[in-house]
Amino acid sequence: MIYKPHSGLEDFSRVLLIEDDTSYARLVELMLNESELFRCEVVNCTTLEAGMATLETDDNFAAVLLDLSLPDSTGFSTLESLLTRFPNQNIIVLTGLDDEAIGVSAVKAGAQDFLIKRTGILDGHLLVKTLRFSKERKQIISRLEEAQRAARLGHWECRPDRHFFFASDEVYRIFDLDPSLTTYSCDDLLLPECPLNPLLILQWKITPPQERSEELRVRLSSDEILTVLLTCKAHQDVDGGVYYRGIVQDITQQKQAEELRKARDLAEHTAKVREKVIASVSHEMRTPMNAIMGFSSLLLQTPLQPEQTRYVTSILQSSELLLDIINDILQVSALQHGHLSLKSDVFELRPLLQQLHSVMHFRAMEKSLSLEISCHDDVPDKLVGDPQRLSQVLFNLVGNALKFTDKGGVKVTVTLEAHSERQVVLHFAVKDSGIGIPKEELEAIFEAFTRITDKDRFYEGIGLGLSIARMLVEEYGGRLWAESEVGAGSVFHVHWPLLMAAATPAEQSPLVNDSLYAIEPARILLVEDHQLNQLVVKHLLEKKWPQLTVEVANHGDEAIQMMDQRDYALILMDLQMPVRDGYETTTYIRQHLTAPKSRVPILAMTAHIQSTVQENCRNVGINDFIMKPFEQDQLFRIIHHYLSSPHL
Repeated sequence: MIYKPHSGLEDFSRVLLIEDDTSYARLVELMLNESELFRCEVVNCTTLEAGMATLETDDNFAAVLLDLSLPDSTGFSTLESLLTRFPNQNIIVLTGLDDEAIGVSAVKAGAQDFLIKRTGILDGHLLVKTLRFSKERKQIISRLEEAQRAARLGHWECRPDRHFFFASDEVYRIFDLDPSLTTYSCDDLLLPECPLNPLLILQWKITPPQERSEELRVRLSSDEILTVLLTCKAHQDVDGGVYYRGIVQDITQQKQAEELRKARDLAEHTAKVREKVIASVSHEMRTPMNAIMGFSSLLLQTPLQPEQTRYVTSILQSSELLLDIINDILQVSALQHGHLSLKSDVFELRPLLQQLHSVMHFRAMEKSLSLEISCHDDVPDKLVGDPQRLSQVLFNLVGNALKFTDKGGVKVTVTLEAHSERQVVLHFAVKDSGIGIPKEELEAIFEAFTRITDKDRFYEGIGLGLSIARMLVEEYGGRLWAESEVGAGSVFHVHWPLLMAAATPAEQSPLVNDSLYAIEPARILLVEDHQLNQLVVKHLLEKKWPQLTVEVANHGDEAIQMMDQRDYALILMDLQMPVRDGYETTTYIRQHLTAPKSRVPILAMTAHIQSTVQENCRNVGINDFIMKPFEQDQLFRIIHHYLSSPHL
């Protein structure tokens, strides 16, 4: 039976009254209609079964008024049956005056409230207030459910002694269950196969008033793995019974984000460690390499038998090959970590191509190959860019072409791909008649440590050259790709953007060998802890300039003591030394010694090539630097520059 409110009311609620006394039900409806505080539609069911059937199809009720004495159910079990099926409903128990204790127990079991019938009559004002409170409570719970859904957090309560269990809708959703179709009783939770069984894990570990939290990995029926945070607190009611209230939160995304952060931090830490290891290993390798190459060069300048000359030359060539490998590894590390310093200088293209031909021509002659370099007339000669990196890429591509070519030759063609008033894009094509590359491997060859293999032949190298070349080209906004056919050769293409030069660059006249002797007698200080490098540098310089005196300090403190005793025209400073390193020594000289000693030119000798090393050198007042292992001409030129020019 349905009792409708007065017409014209826009805002009203619905109440389900489960009461077998129809006259009493009518009385309730009249009480509510007379109230200005609560207007509602009353739906009356006379049996528990009918009431539950109504809730199955329509649960939009502000409250359920439940009489505990019904034709098909009597006493406390009436409430338990309804709570088990509909734990989210606001149930107000109707009980007689003599059954007030039952009403109190009903509230403890999960009912929202209870009302006492006094001689068959309800207190109308109390009924209205209770229903208004029930409506507000349901609205609050609805908002709470929305908040829980957004936070993937649900709450639950369990009273084992009364076989009561309640969980919010979000608890069911977290465990991939439909709350409108699934409910579990306290007894159901004891079954291991019950999806909500994990909620009981903490109950067995605590007693009132303890509280405990644990993270738990749960496998859903879909085989998805969730990480949930369980929090449970044990309580004791006035009757001595123990009950539990808990919170369950899905923290899978947070854990995944945390794992990603840890993975990122680990990757960053690993990259830094790898960079330090590479830098350290390179320094330890380049330092003895400097001695090997230096002594080999000195030995070739002495009278040797032809067989001895071949042996020493082989040692020097092998050392240069090993040095190239070390440099490639270091450059890959610098490119991958963004430590490459981009330069933009004015240069002339055709002299750069001539230098490429003059250097690689001898390698081509050794294999009886032809080498041709042509540059179209419309290609401008004066450009702005990084000639050193451009040369490095071209040397790499031409060197690779010669390595994998046994007959025919290599041709380099430079054309104008695109141009504007201020910018050009040059197309470099390096074509060979070599072994060729399978099409499926054309991209793989640009990956680090990838090498072209031939079952009948072994090719030197570790597979870094093309990887470095592509990274360099892309750093400058260009593109590098290859076309090839097995047995018919390959063509490597480079698109390289450059700016047009506004003026002719100043020409640098190369120093002739005779001018390298044009220095006055001078004393220089070599600060170096490696004894073999001491011997190499000292012998090279004194042999080139007999009028030069080279004195040696093993570390920074010894160098400072020697500077207190005499003046030096130049200091060659190793950076990595015991006691006091090159940076600290230079800082002391610049800040604590008086002029002219404080302004003496200092040239760093380092095996580190990172841009940060160069910046640190400038910051402490080092004038210039020489890379180890150094070429003799490079060493002679830079020393001549600082000894023959005023720098004080």
